[in-house]
Amino acid sequence: MANPASGHDIRRLTSGASVYSAADKVNCVERLLGALGATGVTRVLMMPDRAGIAVRLRKAVELNRRRGNARWPRVDFIDMPVLEDDRDTVRAVREMRAAGVAMIVVLGGDGTHRAVALASGDIPLATLSTGTNNAFPALGEATVVGLAAGLAATGRVMPACIHNKCLRITHPGGESMALVDVGVMPAEHIGARAVYAADAVEAVFAAFAEPDAIGLSAIAAACGPIARTAPFGRWVRQGAGTARLAAISPGLVQAVDVAASGLMQPGIAFELGSKPAILALDGEPEIVLDGRGPASVRLALDGPITLDVATTLAAAHAADALVVTARPEPALRDGPPAAPGPTGADRTIAPA
Repeated sequence: MANPASGHDIRRLTSGASVYSAADKVNCVERLLGALGATGVTRVLMMPDRAGIAVRLRKAVELNRRRGNARWPRVDFIDMPVLEDDRDTVRAVREMRAAGVAMIVVLGGDGTHRAVALASGDIPLATLSTGTNNAFPALGEATVVGLAAGLAATGRVMPACIHNKCLRITHPGGESMALVDVGVMPAEHIGARAVYAADAVEAVFAAFAEPDAIGLSAIAAACGPIARTAPFGRWVRQGAGTARLAAISPGLVQAVDVAASGLMQPGIAFELGSKPAILALDGEPEIVLDGRGPASVRLALDGPITLDVATTLAAAHAADALVVTARPEPALRDGPPAAPGPTGADRTIAPA
């Protein structure tokens, strides 16, 4: 799941975030394919797009085939309309689930992973950071992530997984979810597509707040870190009090006045009051509260499942799952590609 929009939002104008181009994402997927193919994965599903990722990747796959390089899995693009918004991600993940994928590899930031999590169910996600604020997805090299995902998808090692927390928001429009944090801002910020001023956020609710956090969860971390695996979260209310530094966005560190903070226990609803407000989910303003109905946020322990790459690879080494029993014939440098050997059962994995 390579989100074509991740790494291109308006926060590039309000902070020092870098741009993750379509070419960068294709290169990342190429590294994934090499690792997946080496572990025995034979088929990959991908979401189509209009940003050039699909076109570039088709060319890369064909070039790799002609050169007779290390065997890549077959890449199939899902037959679906492209609307160029979050509905594409949700639709693609549902199609992947229907196809019986073993793992979904996600290239994106917090918003992309949130959209994937809406439909991924119990399928593990292998995460790669290619967005603006990357508090949820782990930092990692695509080759290594692909190696762990491939070993798990083909059954060569039992995957080590993390059952993540999330934040459930109830509001007049229905229910929503955030993976990392929810920020409450005054109603005058309607229309903003980024949170770039910490003093505009009246309260923060964080599912987890790691010491090296980026985004609104950094405010919660400044009041006391909360581990990703801890069975509780943290709330923070801004106001006259102790000023603390927090990394709100890449290249943007601001002082935040904290009036009070405390722990969030699972299932306990925090009422958001009746006045109009804007709710930022994982750093992106998403929900407008007009004050005509109740709204609340609570911590839940039923968030998405993610692959623990390091622990999975450690288990693979301990079980000798990386031992090569038969080496493939080398490809001919000046002739046609070597004929592929038997592939056995079809193994499917889906980079999102």
